[in-house]
Amino acid sequence: MMPSDGDHVLRLDVESGELKTFETNHLLGKNVHKNKFQGGVVTPWNVIYAIPANANHVLRIDASSNSVSVLSTEISGSRRCKFQGAFFSSIDEACYFLPEHSDSILRISKNEDVEFISLPS
Repeated sequence: MMPSDGDHVLRLDVESGELKTFETNHLLGKNVHKNKFQGGVVTPWNVIYAIPANANHVLRIDASSNSVSVLSTEISGSRRCKFQGAFFSSIDEACYFLPEHSDSILRISKNEDVEFISLPS
């Protein structure tokens, strides 16, 4: 479960009912407190990418290895509420993050190449 205002990712094992948390402050820094992420997008390779709202990095949750990290590409700019939604495209096996106040669409490929696609003027 995504940490919107929280500092942890919550993992629920649906078979055992076990709950586990992963702390994220060491990954994101202490500068973002509210509305870090707006949900996430699930991939067929068991990775969940959290949609960055006020965070400056994409949070990567690997459900296979039970690990949490961030993608190295920084989302620059001081705008808040950068992205609002996202989807996975099976056509090119990439995730697309839809802008709320960003000037671009964020695309993450299966091998985690990060691309910013500029919106038309």
